[in-house]
Amino acid sequence: MKRRKLVEGKAETDESARGKLISAGIEVFGEYGFDGATTRMISSRAGVNLAAIPYYFGSKKELYRAVVEQIIIYAMESVKPLLDRINAELADRNLPRKRLLELLMEQLSLYVNLTLTSDMRHFDFFILREQIRPSEAFSVFYNKITKYEHSTCTEIVARLTGVSPDSDEAMIRAHSVLGEVAVFFAIRETILRRLGRKEFTEKDIETVRHVIMGNIQAQFGGRGNCSRNQ
Repeated sequence: MKRRKLVEGKAETDESARGKLISAGIEVFGEYGFDGATTRMISSRAGVNLAAIPYYFGSKKELYRAVVEQIIIYAMESVKPLLDRINAELADRNLPRKRLLELLMEQLSLYVNLTLTSDMRHFDFFILREQIRPSEAFSVFYNKITKYEHSTCTEIVARLTGVSPDSDEAMIRAHSVLGEVAVFFAIRETILRRLGRKEFTEKDIETVRHVIMGNIQAQFGGRGNCSRNQ
């Protein structure tokens, strides 16, 4: 029994150290990129011995992969349930326009919550770096979650505008819609300076949501807002 407790205790310690390194990796890789981040930076941020990285991961590259997997797990837990529910409703080809708008707004509202809260910044930094300078990790993000997010938005936008979801126009329109939220992270410092804040307040987040929903309603709410090809 005593041996069992010792083994369990070591396992808990191992898991704690490994988890700290992954959390620190999310922050440091997000701030400096893969090339700029060093194992010493990461171990220091994690508060563990430098030798822990080769012990638990083998190399910086393997730690990076572990960080990618952790972010994907979080994204799947945070986003996929809503996307699954939206797509289940989209199986009905006769959904009324009002419901399509509601589903689009639900997707964007979730992204507002996830993107503007301060505890998500390091995840977003990491993902933004992959968008700007994609590594092999980007394909993992894209295939496991990003494509699903984008195609869900594209399907809704295509129905609202009367174009094929496989068309370039539908994909570009959807990208523009998603950009309504992304801009508040990608160039967040500008608006924070303008507002005189260091972080978004709950009131700011609600205002952002209200403005984006108003833009979506104005763009797609009327039947006249259709494809340029119509």
